[in-house]
Amino acid sequence: MTAAPVDVDVDVLIVGAGPVGTMLAWQLAAKHSASVALADHLLDSEWPNNYGVWMHEWNALERELGFGLDACLARRWPYADSYFGGEGSGGVPSNQRLRVHKEYGRVDRHALKARAMQKLEALDVTLLRTGVGVSAPAAPQHERGASIISCDDGRRVRAKLVVDASGFNSKLTRRAGSASPGYQIAYGLLAEIDNYPYDDDAMLFMDFRTDYLPAEGTLTTEGRLGAPRTISREEAERFPTFLYAMPMGVCENGRRRVFFEETNLVGRPPMAVDECRARLEARLQHLGITVHSTSEEEKCFIPMGTALPSAHNRILAIGGAAATVHAATGFQLCRGLASSITLARTMATSLDAARADPAAFDASAAAAAAYAALWSKEARLQRDFCVFGGDFLMAQPASSVRGFFTGFFGLADAEWMGFLAGWRGLPHNDAHDVWHRRLMFGVRMWLLVPPAVKLQLALTAVFSGGLVFFRSVLPVLQETTFDEEDAPPTDDLAAALVASGIQPAAEGANVEREVVGARK
Repeated sequence: MTAAPVDVDVDVLIVGAGPVGTMLAWQLAAKHSASVALADHLLDSEWPNNYGVWMHEWNALERELGFGLDACLARRWPYADSYFGGEGSGGVPSNQRLRVHKEYGRVDRHALKARAMQKLEALDVTLLRTGVGVSAPAAPQHERGASIISCDDGRRVRAKLVVDASGFNSKLTRRAGSASPGYQIAYGLLAEIDNYPYDDDAMLFMDFRTDYLPAEGTLTTEGRLGAPRTISREEAERFPTFLYAMPMGVCENGRRRVFFEETNLVGRPPMAVDECRARLEARLQHLGITVHSTSEEEKCFIPMGTALPSAHNRILAIGGAAATVHAATGFQLCRGLASSITLARTMATSLDAARADPAAFDASAAAAAAYAALWSKEARLQRDFCVFGGDFLMAQPASSVRGFFTGFFGLADAEWMGFLAGWRGLPHNDAHDVWHRRLMFGVRMWLLVPPAVKLQLALTAVFSGGLVFFRSVLPVLQETTFDEEDAPPTDDLAAALVASGIQPAAEGANVEREVVGARK
């Protein structure tokens, strides 16, 4: 059979030049001597997303990658503070601060991209400033040893392996059945203010208090951050949000620059982003903070607990397309980078075999091996445990959430840090990587939370946890079959995006990167 004519012939084509796709391209080229093409019609655009990272994870990734991640930080803080006091917290006063003595950082997304692009250009990675076709007649064509991908600009790319790094709303990746994800919604801004009532030396991780709203009745915002909106303490208790803040130092005019974000941790259906905006305005007013100017706005939409990619995909998925977002917290950047290390090594093994015996190379088998490495059985069981955590949290009022996190941060550091990481290769993941450690984590967590939260955890596990929860902690159920039934891409996530009040980008755009922030 005569091979179709192509314009670019490489070992690997990566579709999507966000942080994870770009870092995967660098690893394959720099560490594994692969020829790589990176395609994205937004290749020259800035990454709009703000990312916060625990420094113990960021440092571990740098030790593994040797990329120079230390030079890609905008700010770092020695502590992370939270406020979980008030009703439901087990007697913790509302104004009591919980300080975690772990360093936290804000990624300089501009520096990270500039450094990555400079390295890719030095390695002669082929940079394609175009999207790719996903439907007939431009749909991918798969041969035994390669795939032919049609680009929107008319060029054709032949690659032994193709990676989908285009985000959660990808049209290239088939899913393993269906899922009912939760959604993290947030509204944030970088503001100049006069006074900052929190500690300048710490980042504010979570302030879950609701005392910024009247105990009874409603409050209508003045519309300083957007259209006026009526909000209530009752709604804020039923569907909680928290304040996340990063003090960025003092401006030349003497004012303070702070990044504020009001976040609904996880909900189903998604909260309206304007509700988060209004609550942020009300909270800042309650704290006596006047916003004089803003230089950055963020609307955050993160699907959590989406269906995994099908094991039968010929095109590999990574990042949002591969559902590697933490299903209970929304953390994703460090998890994405850690997963890219695993994927790069597995792909490199297959490519080495292809060089040794080109005629024997089977791209489908190579893709299956890469998928098995990315989403091993243990990784899926660990994810089940996180999915249960997300399902529990989205069903709880603010009082229960406050009590939950009071207990959560009362655990040994390795236990809560390992849960937040939740991915092999990240520090303390060994506290959760096998069933009996997850079970003991759950037992110790249950003992630490207030009585009302104990009851809710037990009820949720028994009546709502189902197979997803129990197989993650009971070995007798771990031989059950995971859903591998192929399901075609749908518009469900795009519909949820619109329901949140965030307008999707134009057709063909990467929605996740173009209009949606992802702060974690």
